Order: sequence, then C-alpha cells, then structure tokens
Amino acid sequence: MELGVRFFINGLRVKYVDDARVNVEVPVNYFGFLKQQLRWSFGTGRVMRKYFWGVLRGRQGFTVLLYLSQYFAYVLQLLSILILTAISIIGISIPPWALLLLAITIIPTLGLYLYTLLKLDMENDGDPVRDIFAINSVNLAFILALPRIAIANLMGLLGIGEFNWVPTPKGSQRWVRGRIIDLLPEIVMTLMVATAVITAILHMLWLNLLIALPYLAGYVRGLWRVLNGTL
Repeated sequence: MELGVRFFINGLRVKYVDDARVNVEVPVNYFGFLKQQLRWSFGTGRVMRKYFWGVLRGRQGFTVLLYLSQYFAYVLQLLSILILTAISIIGISIPPWALLLLAITIIPTLGLYLYTLLKLDMENDGDPVRDIFAINSVNLAFILALPRIAIANLMGLLGIGEFNWVPTPKGSQRWVRGRIIDLLPEIVMTLMVATAVITAILHMLWLNLLIALPYLAGYVRGLWRVLNGTL
C-alpha cells in the first residue's frame, strides 16, 4: 500500500502487459483473519499519517484519502457503540431524526454493496446462495474484530507501537478452536453491547434497542462460531 501511495504522489502508473488472473488465498480462520486485518489497519493509519499532505495535493487525492480512511470507519463505529451504551445506561433516547438519517445512509449503501458483490459473483460463475453465507461469515469476523481494528488504526495514525509482519496462516488447515483468554476484547465488547440492550429495555428506549440488538446478535453468534472452530 505504501508503495502504491508513493507511486501516486510521484505521478507513476503501473499497468499489466496482459490480462492477469490473480488468485487470492484467504485466512484459514478468525485468528488468521485478525492478524491480517490488524496489520492492514495499522499500516493504513501509518501511511495516512506519513503521506496525508502529499496525497491531498494530488489530482485525485480525495479519492485516495477516502480509500485510506476505510479502517478509520471502525474507530467511528467503536465510538458510536460506546456512546450508545453510555446514553442507554443513563436513559437518553436516540432522536428519531438520527435513526432516519442512519437508515437513509446505511440501507442504500448496503443494498448497493450486496448487489455489486452478487453481480460480480454470478459473472464469475459463482454460487450466490453459498457465497451469501460466506459474506455473512466475513461480516461476523469484522464485527468481532471491530475494537482491535479500531485500536490498531489509531496506533498507526498516532505513530504508537508497531505490528511485526507475519505471513497470515492460509490454506486448507484444520479449524482451530479459540481459547476464551484469546477473545477477551471480543467478550468485553459483547458484554458492553449486552449492557446497552438490557438498559435500553429497562428505560424503554426502543430506538436504542433497535440499533443495539443487531450488534448483540452479531457478537454472540460470532463468539459462538469462533469457540466452536467454525469461523
């Protein structure tokens, strides 16, 4: 990524001399996925910190910055969950206009995302039904990894610490069951979202509950699958 950004800043372009077909291996389980995403999130934050002004001066600098900011979305999402939990505990409801704005923003975006993926899948002779379940697994992994990804991105942006580059475990290996101690951040997030759900019910904050419930379902389902070695 850093090499690509440096090429962009210096006006260099890379082209294939023919139609290249690239095969990509994916991490074998959640822990392999986590190693990969933490490295990418940290690296993206570090590249943003190092080349921000150089990229911004480029002709399509905003587009490149938007791409580099993809992991910063997890920082904002983590902040949103923290705020949701706090206001649910003290009994403050989310304003209806905020929920409407969220729906107007999120629903079309997710719809377009799903349509694009399925269209691409069918164009490449994929199995849409099977791959919808695969997309669900990926989404569960991202939900579980949210706090770690957010912290890694902040570390890169602030120039704190480092992540050693280690090849992500890939290939047809046996599923490895996770240990509870290795999932402490995920468990803390699950308990926090559960607190938001319970307090929203106690205070009858139905809009808060509407937003918190999908997160709780994702965390509980994701933890269950990791502990059973199927994610």
